[in-house]
Amino acid sequence: MKRTIAALCATAFLVLAAVPPGQAQSRKEDLERIVRMEGESLDDRERATIRYMLQVHKMARDVYLQYFDLWKVGIFSELAHEKQLNMDAMLELMSKYDLPPQVKPEEFGQFPDRKFSKQYSNFLQTGRLSMFEALRAAGTIENLCLFDASNRMDRTDNRDLRRAYGLFMQEARDNLQRIKKVLNLYGEKIGQDIWMF
Repeated sequence: MKRTIAALCATAFLVLAAVPPGQAQSRKEDLERIVRMEGESLDDRERATIRYMLQVHKMARDVYLQYFDLWKVGIFSELAHEKQLNMDAMLELMSKYDLPPQVKPEEFGQFPDRKFSKQYSNFLQTGRLSMFEALRAAGTIENLCLFDASNRMDRTDNRDLRRAYGLFMQEARDNLQRIKKVLNLYGEKIGQDIWMF
């Protein structure tokens, strides 16, 4: 009963936690502009960052879609949509730089790098425990997205890649705040206790 009440409260609060339509459209347009930027020469390290970030966002998207299917909470659908836009941008960058995609977007939970397969399985297992644990896991995922984008930005001097990774970092920061708002519905004491990302 308590979980049901908490779930209803969280669902109602999603109106405040949702991404404003104008902001979402602006980010989509920013990604489209980045993809259209003139390409620059790539070294092997920079090629690796593109492949890696595609897997980062695919893992996040796949998990969020599973969470939405489990809990029918809108924030998971919104997060999945954002990660899909990021995946689309990375695939377009791969096309621009003639990099063959090693990831099939339609194959859920499948990754060339076993690290992401393991993360996907672990996050899925955690998110099945409760909506509350799924939200906590979403915070961890966004923290990973932030760390990975920052780390890969340091490995390139290409303007389009740096702008894309910078946009991913800002998106992750914004998402962390949205997730925190929903988690805080469970009470100030609990919210402070679990806010570790």
